[in-house]
Amino acid sequence: MTLVADQVSVRYGRKTVVDSVSLTLGPGLHALMGQNGAGKTTLLRTMATLQKPSSGTISLGEAVWPDGDVRLLRRRLGYLPQDNMRRSRLTVAEHLSYMCWLRKIPEDKAPAEVDRALDSINLTAERDTRIGALSGGMRRRVGVGSAIIGDPDLVILDEPSAGLDVSQRESLRDITAQIATRAVVVVSTHIVEDILTVADTVTVMKTGTIVTHCPRRDFARDGDLADFERRYLAMVRS
Repeated sequence: MTLVADQVSVRYGRKTVVDSVSLTLGPGLHALMGQNGAGKTTLLRTMATLQKPSSGTISLGEAVWPDGDVRLLRRRLGYLPQDNMRRSRLTVAEHLSYMCWLRKIPEDKAPAEVDRALDSINLTAERDTRIGALSGGMRRRVGVGSAIIGDPDLVILDEPSAGLDVSQRESLRDITAQIATRAVVVVSTHIVEDILTVADTVTVMKTGTIVTHCPRRDFARDGDLADFERRYLAMVRS
């Protein structure tokens, strides 16, 4: 399955937030980078069918947004917004079961789907723990689990590692990389270390446009963090 953004623009009044963006992303992990206000979240919301583009289209296989039936695309995607998984009285398993219900997964298949999601996010032992009692890192993993319910072809994660410590980010990075072996995964981040070793491609946005899109190995010499940061900062500050 391939995700295609074709000349996507989003305008609020006279302000253009996303400007004629075109991307083609196959299965794998794709990092979307840029400073605050670059248009990353708006582009991700458009990919997730939560923001209608002013022009252009988003397609995943034969599902096209906004020209076609949006339900076809929504059935194939999972989305983790930036502000997600606030404290809840539900247990982890209860929350994932609720997500199964929202995705119209048959009742007899929901328990197995919850087990699969728990295993994917390494929270099987916490299945009966209330979300509100989990650490911030674990709550973000529950959010990722919510996004992969139904085994979607497209998984969109907006700043999934925001506010996490180094160990939590490493765990989440490993989980995300594993999901990307079977789906198109688009991750927005401004933390270079989160994508230096695992991303397949790097896309950098600035003022609503794409300033570069390339394989991660072409972005920096031999995985050199300093080189990666230097090139990234030169792009967004120029």
